[in-house]
Amino acid sequence: MIQRKQAIMFSLLGLVIVSAVVVLYWLPDKNRLSLDDLNHNLDVADIKFGMLEEEVIELWGAGQYLHGFGGHGRDYKEQGVQISFPGDADNDLYGRVGGLELVSADHSVYAIRVGDEQEAAAKQLLSYGFVESDFSEDIFVQGEFMIALHGSPVIEFIQVWFDDKDLKDRNY
Repeated sequence: MIQRKQAIMFSLLGLVIVSAVVVLYWLPDKNRLSLDDLNHNLDVADIKFGMLEEEVIELWGAGQYLHGFGGHGRDYKEQGVQISFPGDADNDLYGRVGGLELVSADHSVYAIRVGDEQEAAAKQLLSYGFVESDFSEDIFVQGEFMIALHGSPVIEFIQVWFDDKDLKDRNY
């Protein structure tokens, strides 16, 4: 009788643990920005985060190759955009668009453009669920994506990048 009660207790405990793991794994994170959400609010011609480098080259040509630590980039001066591609195979966006620097008012993220007032743009990002980073009031974070609004009172350039949480301890 005691063995049967113990077996039932262990079975129930196991079920609770498995259920908790499943719920925590599948529970949506409201503070997490998805690639699709970001791309939906990104206006950089046909360029999107997660796009293969070959697709970018097919659309815009080779641009000027930029060597970097932890990856490389391509500078498209005529479009006013620099695109970075992570070179770490452990990065979720390895070999794909993982960062953008916008210097032209022709492009936007969350309808924010170069030349906009920095203070108004910051409020706009906060309204979309971004929060100010702990290390700079010009950088806004949501999930693994970061947006930096450089320049004050008017934005001079915008950086948007994927900051893979699994690689936070790596130095390049």
